[in-house]
Amino acid sequence: MFGFGETPQHGGAEKNTKADASVNVILAVELEKLSLKEREKVYEDVHGVSDVVQETPELIASCLQEMDHEINLIEKKDAYEQAKLQSFSFVYDRQFRLAFLRCTSFNPRTAASHLVQYFSKRLEIFGTEKLTKSNINLEDIGEKATRVVELGSMQILPNRDSKGRAVVVSMPVALEPAMTVFDDPVPIMMKAFWYLMSTLAEDEETQKKGVVFVSNRASLSERLTQCHRASISEALAIAQEFPFTEDGCIKLTNHFIWLKKRRKKEAYLSRNPLTKGAVDLPSKHDVLLGRGKHISRHAGNRLLHELVATYYNEYNRLPKDGKTNLADQVVGVVHGYAGRFLKFDNESAMWIEVSNLEAREKVAHRFRHNRALSLKGDSTQSLEQIVGKPSEETDGGGKRSRIMFDGS
Repeated sequence: MFGFGETPQHGGAEKNTKADASVNVILAVELEKLSLKEREKVYEDVHGVSDVVQETPELIASCLQEMDHEINLIEKKDAYEQAKLQSFSFVYDRQFRLAFLRCTSFNPRTAASHLVQYFSKRLEIFGTEKLTKSNINLEDIGEKATRVVELGSMQILPNRDSKGRAVVVSMPVALEPAMTVFDDPVPIMMKAFWYLMSTLAEDEETQKKGVVFVSNRASLSERLTQCHRASISEALAIAQEFPFTEDGCIKLTNHFIWLKKRRKKEAYLSRNPLTKGAVDLPSKHDVLLGRGKHISRHAGNRLLHELVATYYNEYNRLPKDGKTNLADQVVGVVHGYAGRFLKFDNESAMWIEVSNLEAREKVAHRFRHNRALSLKGDSTQSLEQIVGKPSEETDGGGKRSRIMFDGS
């Protein structure tokens, strides 16, 4: 983790410095023994940025089968066996097991161990009643744990980092009220922590790419999916969204927005099945339909703007049918680099992938918007300057929407 505001302990600072230097020497010597390829793999593993495993039906089927075999070899798995008796379908659910394979880079033995430990810890925290409940929600963790979640000591940022990982910011100082108010705060905080981590695990993109933790105190050591010590450059890249000020005050605006969406999602899922392809955190390649600066500044939308700029002159020369075909081609290019066209669904509080027809209209709208700007724009402006301007696109409700990143 990247620590903020940390100061060395005066009593043993010199001793710790020497110890750190010795460790660095040992690591340097061992790294020198590795080949270039091996060193690159170590770097990727340490920093959690290794390539995502290419999932094929054959790989998934093989790993699931081997994972089941590895589970059978584990002798002590009482909670797992109890869960299997409660709900065989939940324990053997394909998507549920895939999440454990993804977080271990498709290592069946490690995934099997994690799965067994998962049920042991879940039984310890929630008891038998919720051992096999498909999704743990705010109602399940209780009023006290919900209050801990609301304190904002751990917040999930609204955007992913440059590697596509979800970003969790930890601020342990916010837990101080809970530590003094509750008689036995640890079980309560464990429920709150479990809830936050389980919300991340619901998202397939997060399962594949992992999670990066950022803390303003060196307090987290647990490895969850892929957790690594963030570099200064990575920290600065997402610093504009950090939910605390330079003087340590915690900001809760985005956290309350996230909680509002969670409650809407949980209410929706209590009445409806999960929509296929629903997304909590869009990736950097996704194009978002909607309106506002948070839409136009999204990385995927900026990529689309660059694509439109590339094809702009060709688009102007084409007849109407040709323009439609070119818009279809641009949609294909976005899909080609794993981008999706997403629209926020207010009822479920999730992003839903739109049809190819809606995606094509989004692209065509961008072409028309750029053409209008170029016709009425200052003749001294370049095309690149014009296409970079946000367009006046409407969301489903026809209103402007805006996410605030300042406030407390």
